[in-house]
Amino acid sequence: MGNWCTNISLQGVSQAEIVHVLEELGRRAYVTPANSNWCTLYDQECDRFDLDVLESLALTLSLRLNCTALATFNADDDILWLGI
Repeated sequence: MGNWCTNISLQGVSQAEIVHVLEELGRRAYVTPANSNWCTLYDQECDRFDLDVLESLALTLSLRLNCTALATFNADDDILWLGI
């Protein structure tokens, strides 16, 4: 059995800015501190492995924060989907 994970990495915005938008959207997520100008978030609803939810949240965050978003979807180490 392989790994399962989803996350969204955002470039050029602070952890606090991301948390603020997530709170406005009513989302529950863990957000890492910035590292090399990138923050990564692990959203609770995205962990249901619905690509539409992951893609929608990445697009919403990218537009609201005016930044680059990289969405990652790894299903059982058999499927790796990346969206920018």
